[in-house]
Amino acid sequence: MERHYEFTGKTKWFYDKKLYRIRATKDLPLHEVKQGELGGWIEKYENLADNAWVGGEAKVFGNARVFENARVFEDANVFGNARVFGYAEISGNVLVRDKAKVYEDAQVFENTRVFDSAEIYGSALVSGNSEIYGNAKVYDTAVIFGSAEIYGNAKVFKNVDIGEALIAGEAQIKDNNDYCVFSCFGSRNRMTTFFKTTTEEISVICGCFSANLEEFKKKVIETHGNNKFAKEYLAMIELVKIKFEINDIT
Repeated sequence: MERHYEFTGKTKWFYDKKLYRIRATKDLPLHEVKQGELGGWIEKYENLADNAWVGGEAKVFGNARVFENARVFEDANVFGNARVFGYAEISGNVLVRDKAKVYEDAQVFENTRVFDSAEIYGSALVSGNSEIYGNAKVYDTAVIFGSAEIYGNAKVFKNVDIGEALIAGEAQIKDNNDYCVFSCFGSRNRMTTFFKTTTEEISVICGCFSANLEEFKKKVIETHGNNKFAKEYLAMIELVKIKFEINDIT
């Protein structure tokens, strides 16, 4: 099979694996790579196939595979039995390992860790110091950032009825009982997401505003007084208190 890269002869040891620097043998317009351009590091040919690319100081080794049109670059590491494919992009200091999968149009960057049997796909964006693990799935147009921790059997996604999930800060979500989303409420018909955190508080993201539940309530009253939109947001808070079984707030 004709490959779009070759080994340069440069090697390095990493995690007790001997890795080989690659070089493009033809132009790869999708990845903006020119023939002769140096790429990243792989252990063996099986690590990189189709039109996929490993660039920068990225490393792919073990039984991991990057294929189809995916791209792994900067300082990312993909190893174990991990799979990166479709048009997925992995960059920054991301680590993808074990049986984790990142595919379709998903983008994972900054310092994210994806491991165990977790999956990120669709057009999902995951960044920051987030950790996605266990059997968790992040997909559709969900956005995860900050120091979010998504694990267990959690599924974070876009639902046609509730809108796009936006999880951030110190979120800690082990299943779908740990967050909820309201869509098309408030003065701008925006989405509002409530979720549990590592500090056992409930956090809220509403547009560009992010706070805990008590701060959110104060902001609603300060901004909207007693109008229709205030009533909508305050009703959300009451439902959230029931869902998460929390005491009254000031």
